[in-house]
Amino acid sequence: MNDSISTLAPFIEPAPVAFSFQEPGWYFVGSLLALIFFISGLFILIRYYRNRYRRNASKQIDLDFQYLLNEKKYADYIYHINTLIKKMVMRQHDRSETASLQGKSWIDFLNRQCKKNIFTIEDEQIFTDLYLNSITEKGAIAFADKAKQWIKKHRYVALHRQ
Repeated sequence: MNDSISTLAPFIEPAPVAFSFQEPGWYFVGSLLALIFFISGLFILIRYYRNRYRRNASKQIDLDFQYLLNEKKYADYIYHINTLIKKMVMRQHDRSETASLQGKSWIDFLNRQCKKNIFTIEDEQIFTDLYLNSITEKGAIAFADKAKQWIKKHRYVALHRQ
């Protein structure tokens, strides 16, 4: 068996393939990659600017937190958060549908804007406590956390107004 291999003719090797980035295929691949990076960057930039209102709202809640909770104005803090969310909703949805929402219907509307319910029935009680001025610091902070979570996760609705 070993003798039969030695009697074979020498292997015919092909000529080495010349490699160069000067070939037209590399220009196509480079252009395609550049186009993919450009379009991806454009989408990231559009999303960044589209979500600017979310970042601003979250910053506003934090600013109100520092000021109103130091002053022990928990009801004002909840009122400011609710007003901020209401403004955000009215910019994306028809005012005639959303401006009159309050209590359970408001909580239900907010929960429909997310995949998972963020606000609970107990949060409806916070709006009642708002007028009685019986909100605790713990309740205000918990509501603020839920509001920031809602701001971060709610469904974006593009404006189609005439």
